[in-house]
Amino acid sequence: CGRLGQFSCGNSLCVPHWARCDGVNNCGDNSDEQQCDCSSLNQFSCSNGLCVPHWANCDGVNNCGDNSDEQNCACDSVKQFTCKNKLCIPYWLVCDSINNCGDNSDEEDCVCEKINQFGCKNKLCVPYWARCDGINNCGDNSDEENCGKLNAFVMI
Repeated sequence: CGRLGQFSCGNSLCVPHWARCDGVNNCGDNSDEQQCDCSSLNQFSCSNGLCVPHWANCDGVNNCGDNSDEQNCACDSVKQFTCKNKLCIPYWLVCDSINNCGDNSDEEDCVCEKINQFGCKNKLCVPYWARCDGINNCGDNSDEENCGKLNAFVMI
């Protein structure tokens, strides 16, 4: 980069020098975030050498790219669920039928508490209107069991 105050990225782009080591991939190839002294910048040091802002550490989002900013976190017990692998995720992601933890611990022992959901035998929750619709919504077919009794009950 020919101008003063510019940083030369690994891909030949130029970015302002003040944008180097700011926790943002300004170059597009992350070269502006490599070999930074994170502690002097009051940033979190990722295992892969990247720096991310301290507020991004243990926020439930993989900001580093190697998940090191989400390891060994003390989860906010009011807002976050602690996975068995110590990852923190927001409570609203628990029992959503998606493995958000990576170890499936957020999908274990789920009980459908919502009045409009049916609890499958495999602990998944499906919309109650999907029960006895002829489609295996649960994956274990438990939403299609005992439908004759259900229909007889509904008709009375």
